[in-house]
Amino acid sequence: MVKILVGPQQKIFHVHKRLLSQSCAYFRAALGGEFKESVNDEIRLPEHQPHLFNHFVEWVYSKKVQLPGPLPGGAFKFRNKEHAHAHNNETWTLFSRLYLLAQYFQCPAFDNDVLKCAPSLKESKTSVYEPPDPSIIVMIYDNIITGCALRRYLVDLYVWRLHEPFTDRGPLFNQYLASLPAQCILDVAQASMRRVVIRNVSPFKKEYPDCMQFFQD
Repeated sequence: MVKILVGPQQKIFHVHKRLLSQSCAYFRAALGGEFKESVNDEIRLPEHQPHLFNHFVEWVYSKKVQLPGPLPGGAFKFRNKEHAHAHNNETWTLFSRLYLLAQYFQCPAFDNDVLKCAPSLKESKTSVYEPPDPSIIVMIYDNIITGCALRRYLVDLYVWRLHEPFTDRGPLFNQYLASLPAQCILDVAQASMRRVVIRNVSPFKKEYPDCMQFFQD
């Protein structure tokens, strides 16, 4: 077993060494050579959050990622709009931070399974989720390189799920758009042009989570 201390408070996790090494390149390198971690079977991750790492450990053993989701039948039951908005932001934040964790650990299998849990936007007015808060988009663009699956997914959400022209959406949407990173706006504009000029096919022709195969690394 490997002892892993996570976060400033050093919460302790015990994980089987073989499973951890098989799961991703980060731990394979840390545990497979002459490093101190390999000799002591102890790894410190002070910059990470224990609740996120717990999701990773669960995935190591089950190869499944569980995020908060709709009730059976695809409906949420909320006390009020504020409750619904808070759930929306919590889910997008958890989803995005788990993807960032997968990128840090160099674990494509984990980030692909995280993608399968992507918050889904429907084309109708009864969207399961709203678009993510601009602060979440900023976090993603600040920490993930161009071309990664999560950035491509977000761009295609704007192009294909929020498909009416931006200029027809009124001042609130324009204010939201102005809060996005400049590179995100450029990516959306370029993808919108490809949709019009090339007439490429929507990646969302399949239902969730099957459509997420299109974005997997």
